Amino acid sequence: MGRGSTMRRVSKWGSVMAGVSVALLVSPNAAHAAPPVMTASQAFAGWSVPTHAQAAARASIPSEVLQALVRLRTSTATPSQADQRILANHHDLAVAFSPGSVEVSTASGPSRQVSTAVQAAAAGPGCGWQEGTLTRKTGWPDYSVEYKWRSHLDTCWSGSKVTRINNQYTYVTNQQYGWAYRGVSSSSVGAAGYWSLHDYQQGHMEYCVFKYGCLQDLYPAVSITQYGNGTASYSGWKTG
Repeated sequence: MGRGSTMRRVSKWGSVMAGVSVALLVSPNAAHAAPPVMTASQAFAGWSVPTHAQAAARASIPSEVLQALVRLRTSTATPSQADQRILANHHDLAVAFSPGSVEVSTASGPSRQVSTAVQAAAAGPGCGWQEGTLTRKTGWPDYSVEYKWRSHLDTCWSGSKVTRINNQYTYVTNQQYGWAYRGVSSSSVGAAGYWSLHDYQQGHMEYCVFKYGCLQDLYPAVSITQYGNGTASYSGWKTG
């Protein structure tokens, strides 16, 4: 009986080891498994919440193209030759997914909105404009400016307070194909007669491509604060 028990134990352990051996042979293949295929909702994670039309447009993109776009967005390297071939006929989508950059800048100058007589009536030593610009650039394949969104504020001041709002507006320049400016989505402008005047503007940019439709929304924004001595400050930049 002792030998029989020993044989059974050896047989049992032999089965276990065989299982381990099989597992070791299989695991290297698992390491080379293809990455999971992303759905449209996963591929567009981090983008604006889509409207029904945008969700339908995103879902209509072929899976092969979508996977190449995800690889483009998540890598800093130039796309592989295979992905470049896939994206060759989807240039507009590549522009949207390309990991580009956003730059902000400011400018100012003498008022172009009011005459000398109006400036004198404003009881101030000066009138002038302030402008904040948000420039969006794409990476591969264009490496170019996609648009420049601008917020413009023109005022007069007395030295101790802002005396007059001459003009305030937003506009877009250097706008490339696919980008549409839908106007101001949020706005708040203070009143003249105080030491400072706060102006907040948020625009609405939408990206649309001919074959699929509109895909995403961006909301560039900036706050401009004009002071009664003619100086100004900028804050609250939003890239989208």
